[in-house]
Amino acid sequence: EIEQQGILDFWKINIPFTTTIRFSSFTPRIEYTTRFTPMGKNFRIRAAFPTGIKRGAIRHEIPFGIQERAEAEFAAMNWIDYGEPSHGLALLNRGIPANNVDDGIMLLTLFRSIAMEYKTESVLSYNEGEPHEFHYAVMPHGSDSDSDIIREGKNFNFPSVLTSILEEKKLPQGSFVPNKKNVFVSGLRSRGDEIFLRVYEGTGVKTSCSLSLPPGGLMVADADGLEREKGPYREADAPLEIDFKPFEIKNFLFRRTK
Repeated sequence: EIEQQGILDFWKINIPFTTTIRFSSFTPRIEYTTRFTPMGKNFRIRAAFPTGIKRGAIRHEIPFGIQERAEAEFAAMNWIDYGEPSHGLALLNRGIPANNVDDGIMLLTLFRSIAMEYKTESVLSYNEGEPHEFHYAVMPHGSDSDSDIIREGKNFNFPSVLTSILEEKKLPQGSFVPNKKNVFVSGLRSRGDEIFLRVYEGTGVKTSCSLSLPPGGLMVADADGLEREKGPYREADAPLEIDFKPFEIKNFLFRRTK
């Protein structure tokens, strides 16, 4: 763990900051935590990561997919990636989604001091004197790493926790786990006596996948995003075989046969 302290000093802006950098043996992420207290008005603070990549592909994670974009600043869900076919750098954000690449430099907007005083009194928008803390990370990678980038982005933003559905339904460890790296679970929750599951293919590749099921008889029905069954229940083979189109989302409802 490394700690860096400095001052952001430009014209009338003078803001001390502290950045902590963490290296871990259990993850390829290099994690950053930056703290400062904004003072002043009408400025922007960004984190910059220069790369040696020229004319690479700029890609953002969007809900259930990946979108290639130009150099302009866009919102990204959990990460932005800049890379060539053989290697690249992913920039992971936690709740600070405005990012882009400019001339080979990856940029993440941490804070903007703006207000709409030409419309109404909005001085609180400057956040002067309010301490802020920002979490972000970078992840160097090789080729064919989209599944790893997606998973690290999810782990960074949403660390896994034991939920009540696993306790109430007494689901053993390993239940509802896909056997392909590019298939992800995005929803698992109780629906009365049933269990709702949402899974999707995240890298744009046609995929056949096996989904592990808890022991004991289960019935399964296709469902929509509002947890409503779209057809009759049928016996669920274990494991459950699922075919995905690129970026396809599938929803299921499960109930026990006894």
